[in-house]
Amino acid sequence: MMPSPSDIPHIIIACPAPLLRNGLQSMLLPFFGEQAKVLHAQTLAEVRHLLQQYSPQLLIIEAPIAAQEGINWTEIKFTQPQLKVLLFVRDPNAEIQNRFHGQIDINITEEALDALLHRLFPREDSHDSTTEASNLSTRETEILHLMVTGKTTKEIAEMLSLSHHTVSTHRKNIINKLGIKTLAGLTVYAIMKGIVDLEDMPKK
Repeated sequence: MMPSPSDIPHIIIACPAPLLRNGLQSMLLPFFGEQAKVLHAQTLAEVRHLLQQYSPQLLIIEAPIAAQEGINWTEIKFTQPQLKVLLFVRDPNAEIQNRFHGQIDINITEEALDALLHRLFPREDSHDSTTEASNLSTRETEILHLMVTGKTTKEIAEMLSLSHHTVSTHRKNIINKLGIKTLAGLTVYAIMKGIVDLEDMPKK
């Protein structure tokens, strides 16, 4: 069954550079699905027009465009309560602006973006319902933390003074207990359970 137009997610990516827009789009579609309608904008006027024409779920807007006068961001929160706004900055050391729902930079990984999207758009089919009874041991929790923060099996073994085989076994047990096979999925689980903070995620 085809989704109705009202069920199709709408996303606005406001950035002058086509390469960056297309890169962000490719990172967003695995979360929202290929049916999502991604709208591109290069100016604040185009953003304003798209906000009037659609009721998007997500707007990613580059900082120089967001800094221009023409949109009352406080008012937007009331007129379009479904809309989440992420500020996109090219400088990883840029100052955090709290008036938006989040901030991403040019070095964000797919795993970190996926985790942020899960926070902004929680789903009923999240892993919580299936993993509540699957308790990880203290050691497994420790290894999961190291896994999702970018450590390899070899590095984990050296840090915890364990053999490579023991760490590999723990990794398999974690995957089997949680029923989550991808690193992105494990990252989301770890963030939702408070095992790791979003700020701890590696930026490559």
